[in-house]
Amino acid sequence: MIADAEALRRRALRVATAGWLVGWYWKILPNAGHLREAAAWPIDLDTLPALLRAPWLAIVAYALPLAGAGALFAGARRARLAGAALLALAAAIGCVHVELFNDATFVTSFWTALWIAWLAAASADELGRHGPLLARCVVAFVFFGGAVGKLSGSYWSGEVFYHLYFEQKGNWPYSALRAAAADTTLHTLARWFSRFVIGGELALSLGPLLPHRLYVWMACAAIAFMVLSSTLFLFSVLASLAAVLVASTWLTRLRA
Repeated sequence: MIADAEALRRRALRVATAGWLVGWYWKILPNAGHLREAAAWPIDLDTLPALLRAPWLAIVAYALPLAGAGALFAGARRARLAGAALLALAAAIGCVHVELFNDATFVTSFWTALWIAWLAAASADELGRHGPLLARCVVAFVFFGGAVGKLSGSYWSGEVFYHLYFEQKGNWPYSALRAAAADTTLHTLARWFSRFVIGGELALSLGPLLPHRLYVWMACAAIAFMVLSSTLFLFSVLASLAAVLVASTWLTRLRA
């Protein structure tokens, strides 16, 4: 039983870490360009500690997960723990550094890195009992935060979505809708689209109460819809969430 648990742990760690890295480096070209500019023209903001505006720290944090992933794939327990700690540390820096903090990728990466750290540290008998539930809790927590952030009049009325999607985006289907529909119709579509998104995120906040496989399918379908209806860059934010859910399905095999 312990041998099976360790094999499933390694498999889940590899899936979760690989997906985490895909999200982290999904925007590597624009992020590399941004960090190169930051090194050439650092932000001078005296209200922040010098460390949190130092370009070198942002560059190190962005590269750090490569070392962390190598340690996680190594297999030894201490190496796994050190690797998971590096992922969480890099994401934590990304959440507060002036050059990185405005990208939600680092927020979702931080919470999912904590799940990976738990997976690396948990005892064999805890993997099946707690791993899938904790994965659902992490993902539900992130979606709950997204829903709460949209509980405002401008989101509920659809104005925010109208300006962000129906007015500004040039990709399909928004360009086709602008060409075919009247402005009042677009406002109506934006209002119901916005409410649908809020309702969907609130539903995904119920992850801890739902059967695991059902929730994994629901969340992954929602993630695919969000990426396809918005921008492929959004995958950087959501990839790690999908990865921990998929990885946690391996652990359901350990349930008694």
